[in-house]
Amino acid sequence: MVKFFISIYGGILFIFLNYLFLQLLLGLFSFHHDYPLIKKQLTAKQIDPELFYFIIIPCCNEEAVIARTLTQLCQLDFQGKIIAIDDGSTDQTAQQIQTVHNDKIHYLKRGLPNAQTGKGEALNHALKICEQIIQQKHLNPNKVIIGVVDADGALSKNSFNVLNHYFSNPKTIAAQLRVKMYPQFENTLQISQDAEFFTIINLLQNMRMYTRTVGLSGNGQFFRLQPIVEKIGHQPWGNALLDDYELTLKLMLQKIPIDYISHAWVYQQSLKNMRAYIRQRSRWAQGDLDCLKYLKPVLQSSALDFWQKGGILLFFIQPWLNFMADIAVFGLFLLTVKQVIFILIARHFNLTIINKLVINIVVLFVSSSSWGVLFTFLYHYDLKHNHEARPSKKYLLRLPILIAYMYLILFFSISIAFWRHLRHKSSWIKTKHE
Repeated sequence: MVKFFISIYGGILFIFLNYLFLQLLLGLFSFHHDYPLIKKQLTAKQIDPELFYFIIIPCCNEEAVIARTLTQLCQLDFQGKIIAIDDGSTDQTAQQIQTVHNDKIHYLKRGLPNAQTGKGEALNHALKICEQIIQQKHLNPNKVIIGVVDADGALSKNSFNVLNHYFSNPKTIAAQLRVKMYPQFENTLQISQDAEFFTIINLLQNMRMYTRTVGLSGNGQFFRLQPIVEKIGHQPWGNALLDDYELTLKLMLQKIPIDYISHAWVYQQSLKNMRAYIRQRSRWAQGDLDCLKYLKPVLQSSALDFWQKGGILLFFIQPWLNFMADIAVFGLFLLTVKQVIFILIARHFNLTIINKLVINIVVLFVSSSSWGVLFTFLYHYDLKHNHEARPSKKYLLRLPILIAYMYLILFFSISIAFWRHLRHKSSWIKTKHE
């Protein structure tokens, strides 16, 4: 039985670590050398003065954060409109939106029963209004850039300068900003989310520039309107709980490239408590399961190459791999406890058995924790390099353990996701912002 659990865990760990290792090699050693060349190819020297942005902010019961988000966006220098869409809020969201007075803000109100049917529906409704404004202002749809910012989001000060350079190149169709948590940290859980997005996912996205598998996030995604409407339609967002990755799949299936921007980012709130974290990740995991409906089109697509299909398939099976790895770890733990109890009860201290137990525990702990140490070091370097606030040492010392063993906590998120998916529950498990 022990060998069975070890073989499962080892096999999954082998697949995951090999994929991760390849990404790290490209992200750490190649990207810093190649990125200036990639950036030079993707960005234009001259800024297109006709670029016009529509920043869509979907919000439902966001009274605590929406005014701050709108105020911050209005302080940035860009040509465009901010579409704040209130998706059936029952709190003071509408009143908070109206406290921010700026000609760039366009307020939309959706009421029940049309409201609260998913983020994708709200975004598609907002896009319809954007197209009406485009007609009224006689804007060129090929020069119109649609962006999505969460109700708790804030763009870095250089974002529009960077975006202007990217979208002034007519070949740029879609781009994703780097994601970072606000640096007001109260515990290690919040810092682990910042390390995950700002460093770990940043490395993954950098690697995906090579394999053309960059994924859009729900926060900080931008695309040129005309080619999206021509190839996907006037309602590009779907109803999956992971609407951002569903849109990613639609773009990839239409051979629409997505670029990743690592030197400008969008801030968002991190979650303070484990319960909210588990709920949020359960929605993301269920969204992954929702996207399985694209499995057949992906496999049959002639528009995707081997690496693109491989990246998508790995994304699809991540919840399953995580779940099986957790089962294997929990099984090994229970068997270890059983053997320890047997030794204590029998008072038969077989040194060979004890040595094997200790060695197994040490090997598992060191192999897992080493990744936590590596990512903590890289995270600290990223913060220093980008002149971002660094957490206190007491939090950084705890961070490697949380990073290394977060997948055990995600077992509960994935279990909830499987349960809801099997029961066809697709209601939005919303993250509450403060």
